[in-house]
Amino acid sequence: MIRFLWYFKFVPYGVVFLPLWIWYGLVVSGVIVGIVRWTRSKEQRQEDVYIYQFKSMIISASLQFLVFLTELLIAINIDTQDTIPWSVVFVPMYILSIVSIPTCIW
Repeated sequence: MIRFLWYFKFVPYGVVFLPLWIWYGLVVSGVIVGIVRWTRSKEQRQEDVYIYQFKSMIISASLQFLVFLTELLIAINIDTQDTIPWSVVFVPMYILSIVSIPTCIW
């Protein structure tokens, strides 16, 4: 078992987080499609239901960006020799926890 884990010692943590980063790429592409659709449809911009859906999409994407930023800082902190303090690495999560409360109420 230890010999098996030794082979993974040289794999950068960016590879470990790659499936999650692909997921965030899909989120960004979905937001871009949503923004383009929103700007081209005049009927949707006039109805309240679609306005709330557009705002919730933007809020959700910003929350996803904070999680992505945290994961990126974790991967950088683990891979590099110059370590960033963990309290700085988790600042996006602190912001996320504060922003999530009004987001859930909204």
